[in-house]
Order: sequence, then C-alpha cells, then structure tokens
Amino acid sequence: MAGFDLQDLVDGMSARMQQERAETQMTLGKLIEVLEVMPNAEVPNLEAAHSYRGYYSDLAFERGVGTRPAADILAECRGAMGRAFTGYKGGDFVMGELTPVWIAAYGSCGEKLTGLDQDEVRTEPDDGSAFDGRCECCTAPWPCPTIHLADELAEARAEIERQETERLRLVRANEGWHQRVSELKTTERFQADENTRLLEALDRARARHRRQRCAGTVERVCDHPPRA
Repeated sequence: MAGFDLQDLVDGMSARMQQERAETQMTLGKLIEVLEVMPNAEVPNLEAAHSYRGYYSDLAFERGVGTRPAADILAECRGAMGRAFTGYKGGDFVMGELTPVWIAAYGSCGEKLTGLDQDEVRTEPDDGSAFDGRCECCTAPWPCPTIHLADELAEARAEIERQETERLRLVRANEGWHQRVSELKTTERFQADENTRLLEALDRARARHRRQRCAGTVERVCDHPPRA
C-alpha cells in the first residue's frame, strides 16, 4: 500500500504544478480555440507535438521554418487531445484541454506559449529563468533544474512501478505458499483419516478375534501346551 500512497503524492504534486502553469500560458484547449477562428489563415509554423522535456505532462511544439496552414496545426492539436505521449525518459502522459503548451525542440526546455496569430508566436520564459545562476549538476543555465525535476519525477514513478511489481511478486509467492500449505494440510488430513480407518479396522478385528476365542471357535496355532 505504501507504493500507492507515494504514487498518489507524486501525481497530486504534478497536477497542482500543472494547474499553476496553465494559469500563465496557453493550454491545448485555448490553442485549439484560437486556431478555430482562423482555419484558412497561414500562421507561424508549429510542428512535431511532443511531451515537453521540462514537464513531461505538458505538450510542446517545435518552431518550424516559415508558415503553415492554421487548419493543419488545428488538426495536429485535435489529434493530441486525449492522446498519450511518451516522456523523454519514459512514462505515458495523456494530453487534454488544460494541458500547458510550450515552444521547444524535442529533448530541450523552451518557453511558454502565450499567444498565436497570423504574424507571430508569442512566448515568455519559464518563471525560473530569472534566476541568475547555473545548474549544480551540469553547470547549464536555468531552466536546466526544471529538466532535473522532470527526471526525478520520472525516476520516482519508475521506482514506484518497480516496488509495485515486487509487491505483486511477493503477493503471488505468498499465495503460492498458502496454496502449498493448504495442499499439504489436505494431504495430512486424508492420511490421518486413513490411519484412523485402519486403526478402527484393527480394533474391530481384535474384538472379533477375542469373541471367537471366548466362543472356542478359534484354533490355536501355537505348539506349546496351554498353561495350567
């Protein structure tokens, strides 16, 4: 049960963080609404939807060259709705109406998508980009720590899955042990019943033999003379 509790904690933290991000940038649902009002327009090229490197549960588009029909991007956005994308280091993440959208190359952090029209793609840096420092792990500039957070969450999920797999293995092994014990107990009960039947048959045979001797119907097979 501990595995389930940890998974709920991680999922709850991720969901709250995603809701906070959705308040400051475009979501997949908002992007679809914007594209629906200009289906025949040419807009800056957004392509290759994928799970965002910074937050695997978010959606990202790469900034392509030139322009692209809004109808094509709209179709790609609708295709992403309800679809599970694989995170950079594993895990499946379903995108929905409230999923925040980013502009970033696959495997890289990027910027928030805050607006889209026929002339430009409007973006803003991640909130943490104002930090004037470098990552302690790889000396990369911010927002590299965001990557590490996503990696840590992915590793935590992998560890949870490993623990749950081990728990199920132990449960199955325990069930098998109980089954074996039950079979042994059944065998022991059968043997005990059989022994009881044999003892009862022996007691009956002895009692019958005594009755026959008392009645004088049993011949002696001993050569020694009877005692006086």
